[in-house]
Amino acid sequence: MPKHSLLELSDESRFLASLCPYCGDQNHSVVRRGPDILFEQGVEFQALACRRCGGWFTDGSQFASLSDYYERSYPAAYYQTASGGRSGDPGSNPSIRTTLLEHLDAPSGKRVLDVGCGNGGFPNYLRQAGLDAEGVEISPTASEYARTVYGLRVTTGILEDLPTSVRYDAITMVGTIEHLLNPQRTLAAVAQRLATGGLFVFDFPVANCLESTLAGARWWGLDMPRHTIHLTYDTATRLVGDAGMAVTARVAITRTFFHYGYLSPPSRNGFARWSIGGVAVQAVAGFLLATGRSALGAMVCRKAQV
Repeated sequence: MPKHSLLELSDESRFLASLCPYCGDQNHSVVRRGPDILFEQGVEFQALACRRCGGWFTDGSQFASLSDYYERSYPAAYYQTASGGRSGDPGSNPSIRTTLLEHLDAPSGKRVLDVGCGNGGFPNYLRQAGLDAEGVEISPTASEYARTVYGLRVTTGILEDLPTSVRYDAITMVGTIEHLLNPQRTLAAVAQRLATGGLFVFDFPVANCLESTLAGARWWGLDMPRHTIHLTYDTATRLVGDAGMAVTARVAITRTFFHYGYLSPPSRNGFARWSIGGVAVQAVAGFLLATGRSALGAMVCRKAQV
């Protein structure tokens, strides 16, 4: 399938047909198979690898509809468990904020949009750093929290809902890109809304890292079925290049709570069931593996000059 066709497909048609989100091919093999560790569902989900381009993604054909996917992947307790009932502090990654400020010329007052802003923790951090930050978030509950608690400008919906007439100096995605159902189309929308020379900064779990290899289906970065695409630096570069942006920096994120363990702990209804032995194993493994290649990466991209 030509890449331009992926831009025209609806989320439901692309995802449920398990078309490769990178090249549109339908010829895949199963590379990981495991349960939803965060929310017990009694079924296994699959991560597929495209035989044409090698990209990894979650098998969407296991769902009856897009509504079925959202209901099973994001139950009511999801945002509470993901942020500990607070304002999304885990997503307010200081390394991403520092990376953005280092690459954004004269950042004070620059207009920044955070896509998938959740409860507003990250754009609030950006605002505290002097940026004119706002967000877009698909969850009505989370976006309302960001508006009422932080006083942020947050649109309830998806990036593609925003007017194309507005241009941003930078667009960020923190813990978001791996949740996209149609990344080709969404990244094209990012480029369309960036000012000429604007920055796109995002992070993602690195699918081919050492932690992923050792942990297999229990690796935290897999998080099926919520993580719909599983990126490497190469596949992420391919996606942003197809959208008309150029990678200017690759950053290994080490200041993150994810390095305290590489195995997702057993959980019930989103809340981890910890044990002393499990904590010890995770602490030792996290310490050793954090000294090697980072399991969480970030990329700084710039929209080409016209």
